[in-house]
Amino acid sequence: MLPMSDSINELATALAKAQAEIKNATQNKMNPHFRSKYADLANIREAITPYLAKQGLSISQISHIREGVDGMPAYVIWRTILMHTSGQYITSEWPIPYRPDKPQAMGSDSTYARRYGLSGVTGIASEEDDDAELASKTSANGKPAPMRYDEDQSNGIAQAMLEQIEELTTLQSLDDYAKEHAGTYGKLSAQHQETVKKATNARREAIKRQA
Repeated sequence: MLPMSDSINELATALAKAQAEIKNATQNKMNPHFRSKYADLANIREAITPYLAKQGLSISQISHIREGVDGMPAYVIWRTILMHTSGQYITSEWPIPYRPDKPQAMGSDSTYARRYGLSGVTGIASEEDDDAELASKTSANGKPAPMRYDEDQSNGIAQAMLEQIEELTTLQSLDDYAKEHAGTYGKLSAQHQETVKKATNARREAIKRQA
């Protein structure tokens, strides 16, 4: 499970007050792939920082490299930490592929991860809903074609999910994790979906044996 302080009552109260004043970030950029608008990182920070600070809240975003099953660097984890002056905190993580040979791609992925981390931890909307766009793209059977990560992204995210699944200790936490990450799971490649599915089932059996 992602780390958070033992108690978040003061943080929750402060965040509720901040959210009562925070407005969604201005969507000042255009996604050429989906022809939809979104707010860039700077606009998101401008939208949330003054109201968070007013309630004694601050945000830090740090990254670290994690290894894959082969022991080699596989992906970078961007961790967004929402902190309160009381010392309470909550975190959110977003993995991106480790691609030192493609620094521009890593930079773009990092900005993407940071945008979503900030939006998610504060509960604001930073881009247009693209459901209509996705629904307009259909597969051979007439159903909406799922948006997929590219192979590198799928691999990095799958590896992160495998590690997080191994840290779960109860069947309830396993079920909660599956529900929370259903959208992410659906965007993995078919191969990585099968890998995560097998790992989830194996972890479920291990928890049952330990009960």
